[in-house]
Amino acid sequence: MKKHTEELQDNVKIERTKVFDEVANSLSKYINNLPLSSEQNDHLIKLIINQIQEAEQGAFIYGIRIGANVSEASNIDTQSHDTLIQ
Repeated sequence: MKKHTEELQDNVKIERTKVFDEVANSLSKYINNLPLSSEQNDHLIKLIINQIQEAEQGAFIYGIRIGANVSEASNIDTQSHDTLIQ
């Protein structure tokens, strides 16, 4: 399952919402007004990007697990139903 999930992740394009873009823009403006050196600014941006990517990856894996659990439960229900009919 882990390898299949990783393959799916490689082929999925993350689509962000309008609200995400608005919040990112607000964050960018706020950061630009902070008294940071270029190095500090770059480091902060890298940290933020890493956090976003980890959150997206975690949410993706969580969604796959939920989908698999629902599918498995659906298959069990279908098998139980089929057994009762026979």
